[in-house]
Amino acid sequence: MMSEYKNTEQETRDLITANNVFEFTGDPEPFTWCTRINGITCAEPHTRATVKKVKTADLIEERNAVDEVIYDVEYIFNEEGRRQEYQNPSANRHALFFGDSLTFGEGLSDKETLPYLFQKNNEQYQSYNYGFLGHGPGQMLLQVSTPEFKRKFRDKTGTVFYLYRDDAVKITAGKVPWCEGFPNFVLEEGEVQYKGEMKGSKLDQYLPSQYTDEEYELTAEIFRKIGKEIQAVSSKLNFKIILLPLSFSGNHMSQWLNYVEVNYTNLFYTDLEYQTGVRGLQLDGAFTKEANQVLSKRLLSNTTHTFELDDFDLEIEFAGFSMPAFIHFPPDDAGVYIAQIFRKYEGDRRILSGTQYYMNKLGRSITYKGKKTNDWKETLVNKVDDKKKK
Repeated sequence: MMSEYKNTEQETRDLITANNVFEFTGDPEPFTWCTRINGITCAEPHTRATVKKVKTADLIEERNAVDEVIYDVEYIFNEEGRRQEYQNPSANRHALFFGDSLTFGEGLSDKETLPYLFQKNNEQYQSYNYGFLGHGPGQMLLQVSTPEFKRKFRDKTGTVFYLYRDDAVKITAGKVPWCEGFPNFVLEEGEVQYKGEMKGSKLDQYLPSQYTDEEYELTAEIFRKIGKEIQAVSSKLNFKIILLPLSFSGNHMSQWLNYVEVNYTNLFYTDLEYQTGVRGLQLDGAFTKEANQVLSKRLLSNTTHTFELDDFDLEIEFAGFSMPAFIHFPPDDAGVYIAQIFRKYEGDRRILSGTQYYMNKLGRSITYKGKKTNDWKETLVNKVDDKKKK
């Protein structure tokens, strides 16, 4: 039985790594269509690329999917190397989307991506998809600083979204295997400075429980600088961070966003599996069309509520209720959550009960939630509020 959070972290890293082994095929050969423009990774302009992704190994027995096709899709790119957009003649506002593969719409057709569905469900908006595979806040800062971007959106009206998940922090810190050549920003005397390109990283899995305050601060300060750059382009463009479901670092990042005064909407508590009838995620963890449909209707909300707890047992219960109601219990996601709690309460004797003990508790919470409707959320919120009053 494990007793230290470091063991929990290592076991979770091993589980995630072993559960994420894929093969890619396509025409042209996968990712040979990637290039760089202004130092920013994108696709070759005016390219069509087909990509087939197959899962070749899965150590989670309940979700065993060896050799299962995750997706077989065609991507169409415009003259700027971005996902094809569809013109909306009735639009009087603009919606710009930045982020990684979830924003890009990995595994999804052009009309299944979050930017497209947002435009479809908000008819006054014209959407632009600036998301790309593996991107972080640094690429966004480079993009909004280019002369081309400034000319295109000068004095335009609308909202600029960054779709945040945990990768944003570790990409900023250069702690992902794919960061070689990415923009390297650092903080010097409180100011964000560009220091050329990143070198390669050997880190495979860097969990949110390992993130440092310095890494959160750098990420938040980059967001602050992005906001200033956008305001310089147009005072009528609002900048908003969207904290996505399954972003385990989102609550802590929200504190930094409050500090740097960057607007955000917290969608972490959106249970995509429940809201989509258990069709929220692909087997590789990417969002489905159904998930994007749910999220597209909530991006303009002003939900900023987060729970900051100081009670170990309540944190565990909260973790169970916050995790999506999957058909099968997700031990990889649970491990990430437990590792964060163990690190936060380092030295607490309850940690000695071990990882598996708390895995079981989270599993029971998900089972209970799956049998209910929305009353689980009201029950949990009441428990948290009662605890605060005592």
